[in-house]
This record gives sequence, structure tokens and C-alpha cells, in this order.
Amino acid sequence: MSKRIGGVIGPLVGLLVICIGLTIMSDAFLTYDNLFNITKQVAVNLILACGATLVIILAGIDLSVGSMLALAGAVAAKAIQTWGIPAGIAAGILVGIAAGLFNGSIISYGRVAPFIVTLGSMTILRSLTLVFTGGRPISGFPDAFLTIGDGAFLGIPVPVLIATASVIICSITLRYTRFGRYV
Repeated sequence: MSKRIGGVIGPLVGLLVICIGLTIMSDAFLTYDNLFNITKQVAVNLILACGATLVIILAGIDLSVGSMLALAGAVAAKAIQTWGIPAGIAAGILVGIAAGLFNGSIISYGRVAPFIVTLGSMTILRSLTLVFTGGRPISGFPDAFLTIGDGAFLGIPVPVLIATASVIICSITLRYTRFGRYV
């Protein structure tokens, strides 16, 4: 039991020491604006970590998550500009599902190691994203969409609220559903 507590407390103590050090070294570190920005940036990784948790629990690995996010985001961005926010979000989700099914099919039916499949798809997806965007950022979104990534509700960044909901849903799924028990 003490190893388990140390495994949890050790990283928290390390994080606390780093935060104290950064606060001492910079007046700007422990400010609302900086903490707001940090939590917004971490929220995306937390959302991705929910899905990665399921993969890791099953002794798998997915190296293509970042590239998958990039392609889904680029497709969603172009679709939002063309067809509107709901269609754009749906397009991004569909791209993520298609890429996941592609990886999963090769791993399951082709019996290829997840490391190899996701390493290859990481390169493929990253290349597709570069071709799709022409290597240029996509901009010019409606204000309603920008609120999802840059807005706040009751002083809490919207991405943090979405990440919190993702963690709760993942936790409930793993703990209380048949699917979660199988995982």
C-alpha cells in the first residue's frame, strides 16, 4: 500500500515543488490569466488521455493520436467554414472514428502489433493533414465556435469543462458499465 501512495504522492509533490519554484521566479506564473491559459492547454491532452487510458488498460498503444487529432481538427475547421458548426463538429468526429476503425481493423483482423500500425498511421495522418491544409493554418471562424476553445463559463475555461465531463464519462463508463468491466 505504501508503494501505491508513494506512486501517487511523489508526482504531486514534484508538481508542487515546480509550481512553488516558478511562482518564486516569476510574478506572472501564479496569476489568473496564466492559470487560465495553462488549464486550456492541458484540457486537450486530458481529453485525449481518456481515450488513451482505454487503450493502455488493454495493453495497447496508440502513437497516432496527435496526428489523428490534427486531421480531424483540420477537416472540422474546413467543414465549419463551409457548412456550419454542427456539420463541422460531426465531420471531425467522423474522421476520428474512421481513423480509429482503420487502426483497429488492421490490429484486430490483420494481427499487426499496435505499435507498428499506429506508428504508420501517425505518419499517414500527419501527411494527409499537411496535404489537406497545404501546410497553412485555418482561420476565420464564427465567434460561437471560438467560444468552445477560448471561452469561459463562470470563470472556468470551456475546454476545462469539456475535459472534466470527458473524465467523468470515462470514469463512469469504466466503473459501472458492462463495456467498462470488459475493458
